[in-house]
Amino acid sequence: MKPTFLILPLLSFTGAALAQGKPAAAELPPAQTEDKTVPDDMPQWMVGFTNLPEKERIKYLTLFQQAKDDFFARNWFSCLEKLDNAEQIYKGNPHIHTLRGSCYMEIGSYDTALAEYNKVEAIQPDDLTNKANIATLAMLQGKYETSIKLFREILDALPGDSNPELLNVLKFKIYASLVKMGKDQEAAKYAAEADILEDSPRFYFMEAVRYLQDKNMSKGIQSIRTAEKIFGSTPIFQTYLRIVEQMKFLPTGI
Repeated sequence: MKPTFLILPLLSFTGAALAQGKPAAAELPPAQTEDKTVPDDMPQWMVGFTNLPEKERIKYLTLFQQAKDDFFARNWFSCLEKLDNAEQIYKGNPHIHTLRGSCYMEIGSYDTALAEYNKVEAIQPDDLTNKANIATLAMLQGKYETSIKLFREILDALPGDSNPELLNVLKFKIYASLVKMGKDQEAAKYAAEADILEDSPRFYFMEAVRYLQDKNMSKGIQSIRTAEKIFGSTPIFQTYLRIVEQMKFLPTGI
């Protein structure tokens, strides 16, 4: 059961859901040719990009796409190299810092990852995706009270029509953090929200976390395999699995 990867709050499922309505880094606007006018609501960091020569923009976007491909293939250092090359063409794109921070988070360089996320916050202070990344980073460092507070703030800030599975994942992270803290009664409230019939592996992973925390490895793995049998090795399954691995409920690769 080897994950192809996860970074939920970052660039795949969670990142995409949190960033609905925002331009993606690979969808930067074309360069202005004649009047060089730009929309009033265009982020400042994108304005300079629109004035780059087309050849430079294409090269930049190619490097960034290759970096994303490396990231999802778990080639962290190749990803970092391509991000550095992209920044030789243009600096200031917060998505570069997000991706770089996520690489550093994956290899365990948490302080460096936080420095990158802080750069994103300076550019886009209201970015919920970045807030989720910072919360996840705190969670992986065992700063559970901080991560729970941030995740709850994100849940409160999300609109009512948000992707249900995004909400499930955020609540699962809170649940897993509460279990780690030994706050079983509070964790049970989140577990009670999960339904075995819901179209989500959340129920089975909550069950697995409970077993694994109680050192019942066989039942924990059984719950995970049941989830995989029902939902397949899909991105959302991998997301939950990766959280369980990153929080060290389960060794990687089991």
